[in-house]
Amino acid sequence: PDLFIINKCDEADAAKKSYHALKSSLGFVRPDENHIDIMQTSAISGLGLDELVERVSQLPQGKLTSIQDKEAHFFEKWVEEEFGRWGSKALLQELQGAHEFLKLNPSFDEAQTRFKKVLFA
Repeated sequence: PDLFIINKCDEADAAKKSYHALKSSLGFVRPDENHIDIMQTSAISGLGLDELVERVSQLPQGKLTSIQDKEAHFFEKWVEEEFGRWGSKALLQELQGAHEFLKLNPSFDEAQTRFKKVLFA
C-alpha cells in the first residue's frame, strides 16, 4: 500500500493501539521498503481529513481505467500464479490475451474454468 488510514481517532485508546501496532509491525513485514505513511483521521471531528484528501490526490494513479482492463489484469495475474510462464504464454499466444479470452466468457469464474479446459485439452 501507499498509505494506511486509521479512522475513528476521536476514540483515543483503540485508535492509538491500532496506530502503534501497525507502525511497529511494518518494519517486520517490509524491512527493506521505504517508509509508508500512517494517517489518523476522524469523521466526527474532521481530524486529518484535509490532509488525507491532499495526500490521496498526490498518489500515483493506476493505468487500469475500465472494468475490462481490471478484469484482464487480474485474470493475467491468476494465470501467472496458477500456471506460471507456461500459462501466461498460452494465454497470450494461443488465446490472444486476457482481453480477448474474457470477451468469450460471461463471468470471471467461467473464464477460469474454461481456461483450465483449454490449457489441458
